[in-house]
Parts: sequence; structure tokens; C-alpha cells
Amino acid sequence: MKNINKSHIILLLAIGLMIVFSSCVSKDVPTPAPAGNGILLFRLHTNVDTSEVKVPGQVYTMTGGRRITVSKAQLYISGIQLVQTNELLLPGPAINVLKLQQQNEYTIGSVAAGNYVSLNFNVGLSAATNGTMPSSSDSILYRKDMWFDSTAFVNGGGFVFVDFEGTIDTAVTPSPGNALIPFAYRIGTNTFLERINMPNKNFTVLANQPVEVNMIIDYSKLFNGIQLNNGSLSVTTSAENNSWSWAAQIANNIPGMFRYEQ
Repeated sequence: MKNINKSHIILLLAIGLMIVFSSCVSKDVPTPAPAGNGILLFRLHTNVDTSEVKVPGQVYTMTGGRRITVSKAQLYISGIQLVQTNELLLPGPAINVLKLQQQNEYTIGSVAAGNYVSLNFNVGLSAATNGTMPSSSDSILYRKDMWFDSTAFVNGGGFVFVDFEGTIDTAVTPSPGNALIPFAYRIGTNTFLERINMPNKNFTVLANQPVEVNMIIDYSKLFNGIQLNNGSLSVTTSAENNSWSWAAQIANNIPGMFRYEQ
């Protein structure tokens, strides 16, 4: 009888040791994503080809020798989304950004801390915003220079999404001696709201910390597929956006304007 009790005791001790041992074995625990919220910043550079436009009216020479001056280069950004590592989309702050030619820094707002692989956004404004007269207190939207009609907002066609103006050498063979001809591309209407899906580039947002995403906006890309010497140098009204073929080509070029700064 004593031997049986000893056997029971030994068995119970063995089971206990197994439980203790199993509880001590390390297990792979996923690294938690950062908690809290950080601040997303955009640094946006205005370029023509490889040159950053710093002085309005200055002559810049693009690849191939074509010269250009820029008097205005500005656009609206909206609908910002962050792409998480699992490819899920996280809505960013509900903000409309007016990217001005001489301003690079923009505070987008509070976003969830975490690891991200990319971001998406619109160039332009939503149909609802584009069809609503902005309040005079809205410094981003109440900009008559970014309306198609400064006196009849809605009937005039709403907002200009991209405004690119200056002068350019339109000759088939560019030359330093050629005259620079004025151009004005004012692209908008709901049809030409363009979605920008940036390529993957990992970044991390930490709680209570700012993180800056640096991008270049290359306005020279708007000329891709445009024959400069046949009268395709002007799109300035909503009617022209809706009817002129080169307006659609310019709008299709908008996604190609954006790249990350190296």
C-alpha cells in the first residue's frame, strides 16, 4: 500500500514539473504596433523636371534643352489614406490641402501610430466640395484664383484642381534662341478628380511624434503627350475641360507628377 502511495506521489510530481516547464518555454509573440497618435506632415517640392522651382519667372532648362518659366504652380490634395503593412487602408485626416508654389511644409494632422508602407490621396476635391460654395472664412477653399468663375462659383464649374502657368519653348527642336510662349493649364471638374497611389516606401508613426513624408511634384509631366506647337497651350474654363482633348491628356498625366524625394 505504501508503494502505491509513493507511485502516486511521483506521478503527481512529474505532472507538476511538466506544467511548470511548459509555462517557462518562450513563445513567439508578435511585436505590437506603436500605440497612440502621431502627427503626419507633408513636405512637397514644386519641380519642373529635375529643377526645383524657387523663383517665379526664372528660366529653367529641362532634359532635352526645352526652357520653361513658371508663374503659378498649385493644386489641391484631399482624401488622404495611409496603407498599413497588411495592405488595409486607414483614412487620414479629413483635410483639404492647397499646395502653393512657394510653400513646402504642410501639417496633415493626427494619425494612428503604426507601421505603414505607403499612402494614397486625390488631386482635386470631392464632388460634394466641388459643388458647394465655400465659406468666406475658409482660407483653403475661399480662393477665387482657384475657381473657374470668381463671380458664379457653382454655375462656373467649381474649383480648379491644378493650376499651372508660365512660358515654354514650343519648338519641335528646342533652342536657347527660341521665344518662350505663354501657357495656362487650369484643370478641374469632377471628371478629372485624379487618384494618386504612391509606391511602397515604409514609414513609422510614433505616438506624440511628427513624421514627415517628402514628395516631389514634377509639373513638367503634365506636358507628356501634348503637342506644344499646335495650339494646345491653354485650358482655362470648365467648358474647355469638358470638350478639349488635350485637357483629358493633361489630367491623365497628373498621377505621374508625384514621386518620393530620395
